[in-house]
Formats: sequence, structure tokens, C-alpha cells
Amino acid sequence: GLKGLPDRVFHVLSDLLKPNSDFEYQGYFTSGPRIDVAKAIKAIHGLMTDLKVFKRKVDPTGLDYQFSLLLDGSGSMAQDASRTKGGLGLAAMFIDVFQRLSVAYSLDAFHNSYIGLKGFDKSLRSIEDRNKLFERRLIPTWGQGGTNLLDGLEHTLTRIRQEGASHHRDRRMLFV
Repeated sequence: GLKGLPDRVFHVLSDLLKPNSDFEYQGYFTSGPRIDVAKAIKAIHGLMTDLKVFKRKVDPTGLDYQFSLLLDGSGSMAQDASRTKGGLGLAAMFIDVFQRLSVAYSLDAFHNSYIGLKGFDKSLRSIEDRNKLFERRLIPTWGQGGTNLLDGLEHTLTRIRQEGASHHRDRRMLFV
């Protein structure tokens, strides 16, 4: 069934998303492109037993991705219990997956208009934080009104652009 879906999605994304953060300099080595001046001075004055004063570039180890999820919370999503459960379950699954991947993500919805739920800077690590989001923000607005997808997209894209202006990300993805 769908019980293991979050784990499956997590494993698929973790296999697909390759580390892409900026390279870092690490050291210390006897040669390399970047010298640590303080260590070099100590080595010159005989205060170090080795000459490992250089740093080298290493491959990226972090994930520099940004995900946005825009949910349809219109009246049609509440016509039967399975649609409500499916839509809210999708939100819960992506929150779980994005938190485990430690990537920046936002969560928004729309019906008659845009509903901002979670910005990129807020973390939902604890079950309590996730429950609060659902109980206070998502469930009270779910399954109401029309399907103003355009308003939802415009506001979500604005949020993505604002985040991009302050925090460059190599890859930004929007799921609707």
C-alpha cells in the first residue's frame, strides 16, 4: 500500500539529488592551491613539525536545492474523504521527505486565493510543529471555494524569487 510511500520518495530523491553545494577548501597538505598563512609562518619559524600548510578543493558534500509545494485546497478536494486525506497526506509526506533531506522548502495552497503556509526559513522538525501547521493553518482552510491556480502560482513564484534574491540555490523546483 501507501504506508511506505514517504520512505520510497525519500530514497528516490536522495538517490537523484547529488551534492551540489559550493566546493570547500580542506586541509592540510604539503602542496595545494591555497596556503594557510598562519600555519606557514609557524612552519617557517620551526614551530611545526610538518609542512602541511596547504588546503585543497574537495567535492561538494551538501545539497543546495530548494523545493516548493503548492497544494490545491479548493472545494473539489473535500468532495470525499479520500481526496481530503490524499491532499493532506501529500503535504505531510513532502514535509517529512524535505526535512529528512535537509533541503530548503516552502509549502503553499490555494482555493479562492493564495494561502501562504510555510516559508523557506521555517523548520518543521518536530511532530508538534507539523501538527500545529496542519491544525492552525492547513485544515481550517482546506476544501473551500474555487480553484484560483493563477493566484496560487503568482504568489508562490514571488516567494521563490524573494528567496532566490537572498539565498542563491543551484536548483529550484516547484511541485503543484
